[in-house]
Amino acid sequence: MKLAITDKESFAVLNPLEVKAYLLDTGWNEVRVLPGRGSFWRHPSNACCELPLPYDRSIGDFPDRMRDAVDVLSQVEERSPLEVLNDLQRAGQDVIRVRLVSAGIEDGSVPLERGVEFLAAARNAVYASALAASSDHRRAYYYSRPPKIVSDFMEGVRLGQTERGSYVVAIETPVAPELQEQTEQTREPFGRQVTRTLTSALKVLLEAANRGNAKDIERSVSAGVSANLCSALADALRLSGSQGEVEVRVSWARTRRIPDFAPGKISFPSYLGGVIGEAAGMLRSISEIEGFELEGTVYQLRQDTEAIILGLVDGRYRKVRLTFPPEFREELIRCYKERSILRCFGELRQVGKTSELFHARSFSIEETDE
Repeated sequence: MKLAITDKESFAVLNPLEVKAYLLDTGWNEVRVLPGRGSFWRHPSNACCELPLPYDRSIGDFPDRMRDAVDVLSQVEERSPLEVLNDLQRAGQDVIRVRLVSAGIEDGSVPLERGVEFLAAARNAVYASALAASSDHRRAYYYSRPPKIVSDFMEGVRLGQTERGSYVVAIETPVAPELQEQTEQTREPFGRQVTRTLTSALKVLLEAANRGNAKDIERSVSAGVSANLCSALADALRLSGSQGEVEVRVSWARTRRIPDFAPGKISFPSYLGGVIGEAAGMLRSISEIEGFELEGTVYQLRQDTEAIILGLVDGRYRKVRLTFPPEFREELIRCYKERSILRCFGELRQVGKTSELFHARSFSIEETDE
């Protein structure tokens, strides 16, 4: 079968280490090695068919030899060359597919606004899992100041091509290849930690939501469940309608061993959306953000030493109640009249429907330019 793909760049960008991992994972055996240049492989099901694997991208015929490798794989696996090429391009990535099943989108298209919202929900679920994976002590709620490892990871995450099957968002997370004879104690790359956290958290959340027990939801925090993850999933479920569902399925990178616990897919029916939305609020209410920097304007001054600050919390402006030292009252009155910016630190908690900053300290006022 000749390959219909004529774009050499599609083959030039293939990673030899990732292609080798794919071959090992699918049962191929290395039979000849050309030092510094490449190797040849055979499959037990077709011993007469030899596959070339070039090592050096700087060699002029590298794209052509990779094209030959895809051609051979296509013959042995009895699949289209394009399918094989897509798998090789993703061999070094965990691919998280988030599928929206809803009436009226069976053809794979959705209204633009709903598609944008669903993409944001899928992105936020991965982001929440990255925050949980980066934390030594998992929290019920993470506010919007991620550590550098999370920011760097999100910069490297790619949005894959759209796929048919209701409406599918494919999110590709890079995973470094596993070294040969690697010990069990070697720490997994962060990308794989994120995918692990997402799948384990969703599995636990599904079980807890079906039971509808607040204590089960609270205990699920140790598995990576957070208010952030619940909010993202609740947003996605809202878009699925009354009889739909949201399905999450992971294709694990072939460059690294697949986790033993890895579930094939996890499906959330739309009727769990209300429970999971409530779980998001509950987890936010029991959380405390230590050393939170509140920045905003004085919205209201109450009697004695209480004020309401309109400040940025988790990317949105919210009213936050705090208590301030009596001697600072005159400064706050001036801040209120002049609409100056107030900054302070404290422990942020959600008390019922109200955000409160406890142990407020290090007050400062930034004058605004008139």
